[in-house]
Amino acid sequence: MTAKLTAICSVLLLTIVQQSPAQTPLSSEFTYQGSLKASGLPALTTADFQFTLFDAVTGGAQDTPMLSKNNVALVDGTFTLALDFGGAPFSGNARWLQVAVRSPAGAGAFTTLAPRQPITAAPNATYSSNTRGIVVDDSGNVGVGLSPNNVARLKVDGNVAVPPSAGFFALNAESTNVVAGMYSNLHDSNLEFFAGTFGSMHLDSNGTVGIKVSEPAGTLHVRTFGFLGFDHEPLLILEGSRTASVQLFPRGHDEPQTAGEIGFSDSDDPATLYIHNADPAGKIAFTGSEGTRIPSSGKEDLRIIRGRVDPDGSIVQGTGFSVIRVLEGHYEIDFDTPFASPPVATANSITVGFSSCFIEISGASPNSISLIVVRRSDGDVVDGRFCFIAMGPRS
Repeated sequence: MTAKLTAICSVLLLTIVQQSPAQTPLSSEFTYQGSLKASGLPALTTADFQFTLFDAVTGGAQDTPMLSKNNVALVDGTFTLALDFGGAPFSGNARWLQVAVRSPAGAGAFTTLAPRQPITAAPNATYSSNTRGIVVDDSGNVGVGLSPNNVARLKVDGNVAVPPSAGFFALNAESTNVVAGMYSNLHDSNLEFFAGTFGSMHLDSNGTVGIKVSEPAGTLHVRTFGFLGFDHEPLLILEGSRTASVQLFPRGHDEPQTAGEIGFSDSDDPATLYIHNADPAGKIAFTGSEGTRIPSSGKEDLRIIRGRVDPDGSIVQGTGFSVIRVLEGHYEIDFDTPFASPPVATANSITVGFSSCFIEISGASPNSISLIVVRRSDGDVVDGRFCFIAMGPRS
């Protein structure tokens, strides 16, 4: 005849003292103590136990795999066991422990004891890493409203609200006085970002952004204070491995044929800053030290060379050319960079003493111009000072 098994069981309540960082952290293990009787008398041999955790006193769902404790020694029917279901089941909601036993150990079938035993607050709260929806894993990662296997250093499922009376969300570097953070209020729904004393950005409810400006005058308003070590602090720096550009869509991104573009490192010339307007077609490009303007079709792209020359052929003013005094009164001006075709040239004599002279342009080619200085009083060719301008199409 099978003996009737009954048990009087309890979960021991433990007093927890806050530990210093050097101590070993608490685990999710807790102590279970019970008293087992067979046909009204204390069981005196050994027993096998099966422990299962449920979320209801009857029925309900099983939270974790079953724990088995075999060949447990009984002393006048009493026993004490350490159980560890991990921290995941203890989310702040009630849990019940179902116990099945057979005694002596290894003999016969298991008998499920009733009712299920409620888990008291000590293991459910003190040892738990998941309390009322706040999860802390063994590495110190924190989650709010998340499962234990879906946490980060701090991860929140839902909105994070800051009371209006203390609306500054601060981010301070550890062990420093550096302050960074964000601020909002209930009056205008604007959002302010701060980083140190001068690093601030404003975002209002209309999507208007101000950088170092609290009341932006446009969709994006940037103000500079000259603290970056530049002679003039840049408003925008674009950095790319090959090209960098700003594209403008006056009618919206869905009509790219109307786009304008300001860019650097044009595919045709890697040293170019260019401004391009797609409709009508036109391009302004600045290349090298001289710069280039390429206007719309039908207009010339012209370049100007100007200078002042002394009677011996030495250059007083101007660059991009050299001068040869061929013979008395005759000069040849050679251009460092030829024009695409012969330029238009003009020259004026600079009076020396009482002699008045005029200039004759005797020849012009894409590479040079020739001129003669003539004295007005007698028509003789003489050395003289002069200024000239040559203008022609860029090659």
